[in-house]
Amino acid sequence: MAKKEYTAVLFLDVKSAFDDISTNSIINALIVMGLPESVCLFYYNLISKRNIYLNINGQSFGPYISLKGVPQGCVSSPTLYNIGVDHLEDVIDQSCNMLNFADDIAVYSSSKNLDQTLINLEHNLTKINNHLASRGLSIPAAKTKLVIFSKRKISPNDYSITFNDEIITNSSKATFLGVTFDSNMSFEAHYNNLMNKLNNHCNIIRSLCFTWWGSHPSCLTMIYKALFVGTFDYSAIILQPNTKQWNKFGIIQRRALRAILGLRNSTPNKIVYAETKQQPLFIRQNYHISKYILRCFSHINLPTINSLRTFSNLISQHSPLPSKPPHSQYLQRLV
Repeated sequence: MAKKEYTAVLFLDVKSAFDDISTNSIINALIVMGLPESVCLFYYNLISKRNIYLNINGQSFGPYISLKGVPQGCVSSPTLYNIGVDHLEDVIDQSCNMLNFADDIAVYSSSKNLDQTLINLEHNLTKINNHLASRGLSIPAAKTKLVIFSKRKISPNDYSITFNDEIITNSSKATFLGVTFDSNMSFEAHYNNLMNKLNNHCNIIRSLCFTWWGSHPSCLTMIYKALFVGTFDYSAIILQPNTKQWNKFGIIQRRALRAILGLRNSTPNKIVYAETKQQPLFIRQNYHISKYILRCFSHINLPTINSLRTFSNLISQHSPLPSKPPHSQYLQRLV
């Protein structure tokens, strides 16, 4: 967007990924990796011809033999799935790039010619689908979303791609790994979803206590850390500080903290943080950003480092901005 280019992204969701993946593709991949025979045999016995029993209204049925998929809830299943679909990024050509985490895949392409960008995506989507089909997997067109990121206004019905004889039209937003991206990268939809979640978590805490009765503050603090802090920290690194939405997050946080200790609404904010021994949200955000960047720079030849350097250069070239992204000060110190 900074280069005045169009960036078209396809957000893919593999259908029943853990249930349908071919066990033969996983075992063959383990053998190609050169793992010992004992390890390959262990995973073969784990995922091949598993006995499944059903319990319906207290009555047991089975056993039924499963010939595909990996066990649900098994700690090895995500790793085995990734091994089974290995080299997926090698299927696409240089006109596109890919981000994937387990069964969530994002394929994107950027250029000043939007029509050619969509052609590149459509061509590579067919390649990805063929690669997954060879492993017993498929991509449902109904769950595939196309989002065109640009500073220009684009009508949702102006552009589309064809996949498996179905038309995928341009959408204004899509959710990927729990973060909602909109076409102008304002993250407004994500802010609204996050605010609703934080409000719900705050209401849970307030329902468990009052000024003169309720759960012990230590128990409420654990609930606060598990629900409120956990939800905020997940996407804290992309949130833009010093905005109206950011200020609302702080108000919701202090409302929850006041409920934990039974403090009045008139209690000053600094007293609230001091008495509850909790950090303001901007400190938590700075901590997670600096931790992430330092972790990236602690590795050699990590692809993320080049992306961070590119991002840092864009920030320096396109300032003054209304407010710099929260990563900028840390990036400019480290790069």
